[in-house]
This record gives sequence, C-alpha cells and structure tokens, in this order.
Amino acid sequence: MKNYMLLVFLYGELLYGALPPRYQNTKDLNVMTEFIKTHSIVSSSLKLLDMRDYTILFGNNCKVKFTRKEKFRPTGWCGPAEALEFKSSTCKFK
Repeated sequence: MKNYMLLVFLYGELLYGALPPRYQNTKDLNVMTEFIKTHSIVSSSLKLLDMRDYTILFGNNCKVKFTRKEKFRPTGWCGPAEALEFKSSTCKFK
C-alpha cells in the first residue's frame, strides 16, 4: 500500500480529470442561451430548454438539437468535454 501511495504522490501531476458537472452544465447552458438570444424567432416562441438531450423546443413543435464535437483522447484521459455546437433544426429559425 505504501508503494502505491508513493506512485500516486510522485505521478499525481500527470493525472487529468473531467470538468465537474456544475461547470460543464453552466458552459452548455451558456451555448444554448446564446443561441436563443441570437435567434429572435426562437426566443419569442421558446417552450422548453432540455439540458439532458441538449435540445430547444420552440414555435409550432420545432426542435433545435445540439451535440458535442468528437475529439480524440489518449487512452485513460478523460479531460473536459468539448463545447456544444448546433447540430440540426426541424424548422427554419433565421
């Protein structure tokens, strides 16, 4: 057990962690709310902002979907998630 603790102590600076959920959720929320602010048709008819599925519902059953860009990560490295980006919409919003 002592040897294991020594290894963790010596190589601790090489360990990476993911962004805690409260920070990641705030970043994701900012992307989605900025999209809403940018598109007046979305903001004027907003119905639901779904953080679990990264979707915005607006207008007459319109849906905007966001996704994360996939990024190569070395084995064992979790790191922060990529930013959300617009994926698709079922209605025109411009």
